[in-house]
Amino acid sequence: MKKKILITIAILYGFFMILMLFAQNGDNTKNNPNLLNIEKLGEKYPYTIDNMELKCSPINAVWIESESGEKYALNGNAINNLKNDPKYKGTTNLILKQNKNDFDILQQGFKICK
Repeated sequence: MKKKILITIAILYGFFMILMLFAQNGDNTKNNPNLLNIEKLGEKYPYTIDNMELKCSPINAVWIESESGEKYALNGNAINNLKNDPKYKGTTNLILKQNKNDFDILQQGFKICK
């Protein structure tokens, strides 16, 4: 009987730890300062695709990446850097909402390059 109780406790503890791991990963995504989405930016969010991640390489190539890995360049360096990447779709102009620009996001990208 004691053995069954200990096994049950161990199983419940394992499930609890797995749930905590998933919850923690979700929080990390939400708190990612490079995550761009409607929830964070509201009406200022300029893209037609939600949940984009801002990326930058050491050569000041700035782009955004969708959850599925599609990449959109924010500047010329990113165009040159990504042009041979099969996930590269073009510039962010392809996914900008009407009457929106992403100049502020480009500037934010330059900050993370440093």
